[in-house]
Amino acid sequence: MTKILSEFFRHSSKDEIGEICYLLQGRVAPLYEATEFGIADKLMIRAIGKALYTDEKDVMSEFKKEGDLGTAAQKIKNQSANRRTKIKNTNQKSKITIREVFNKLKLLAESGGEGSQEKKIQIVSDLITSLDPLSVRYIVRIPLDKLRLGFSDMTILDAFSWMLSGDKSLHGKLEEAYNVRPDMAYIARHIKEHGIKGIGHVSAVVGAPILASLCARLPNAVEMIKKMGEVDVEPKYDGVRTAIHFKRDHKGIPDSPSGFRDDTHKGWVQAFSRNLENTTAMYPELTRIGKQIRGKEVILDSEAIGYDVKTDRLIPFQETMTRKRKHDVAHVSNAIPLRFFVFDILYKDGKDLMGEPLSKRRGILEATIRKGDVLIISPNIVTTD
Repeated sequence: MTKILSEFFRHSSKDEIGEICYLLQGRVAPLYEATEFGIADKLMIRAIGKALYTDEKDVMSEFKKEGDLGTAAQKIKNQSANRRTKIKNTNQKSKITIREVFNKLKLLAESGGEGSQEKKIQIVSDLITSLDPLSVRYIVRIPLDKLRLGFSDMTILDAFSWMLSGDKSLHGKLEEAYNVRPDMAYIARHIKEHGIKGIGHVSAVVGAPILASLCARLPNAVEMIKKMGEVDVEPKYDGVRTAIHFKRDHKGIPDSPSGFRDDTHKGWVQAFSRNLENTTAMYPELTRIGKQIRGKEVILDSEAIGYDVKTDRLIPFQETMTRKRKHDVAHVSNAIPLRFFVFDILYKDGKDLMGEPLSKRRGILEATIRKGDVLIISPNIVTTD
């Protein structure tokens, strides 16, 4: 599989390799962008029926036999060879380009509002009509989030390495870049044009989450001191890991589910989970952090924890988790307010800080965050004992 992908990438142009990577992930945007196609089985059945001049009941019957709408659509299109007068390109190789497919799928994801269902059906129907049967199988699966290609993002990074060097020796460098900028298309375009040197300048940027790093475990404190000498000790919080991205200048940036504007303190903020999910809408408290930040742009790592207003004590994890919701956020945020215990700063004012030692980052963090009721710097002890 890895070698097949590497050959595919090798023969792809720098203008299309990015779109190819998104399609291989079953998406039209990076994983951290909340993009949804808004297509369920019922709508897809209508689109298949419309494209292949087939009764929806027959599509449903084939779906039940195959257990997969993509395979069902492929089979129906194959069977339609004797109806070529109605269905163009039935069993011929598709002439539509990758970019055209990508743009149609992107249009599908962006379609909303009144009449959007019919528009979505038409977009998918046009794609099914234009593609060969095998391509139809996968183009039906993508909007349903059931691509089933049998490989992960790490396989794609392996394929990049094979494309560049003929083996997996560059996987480590590629993964380091991907951890900082988890956008497969971004990585692909740069290495396609500039080789492995293309990722040399990849650095953190506000609005693109950084994959969380996990610490290596040691059995006890004695072993930690023995291995590291001086250690930085901080409390272990039982909350929700939250990366906070803040930008002072918010001109031209609208309020949206993916980001909050703070007109009072002239800032724009986003929040991401450790799984790259954009969780901004869950945390209206973050609209107040502008007054606490010294700087134009920052990326902070924190733990969000609910607290009891009456006792000023932190609440159990189960109660904090009730804040993870899409609806009735304002009411619940009043009932269970949050504090964000910040324990690291990864980026500030155009400088990527991840290569700096923790002691230096800690000093920058303390100089960046003012005292307030939303952002709290996690207390720490530096010791050799």
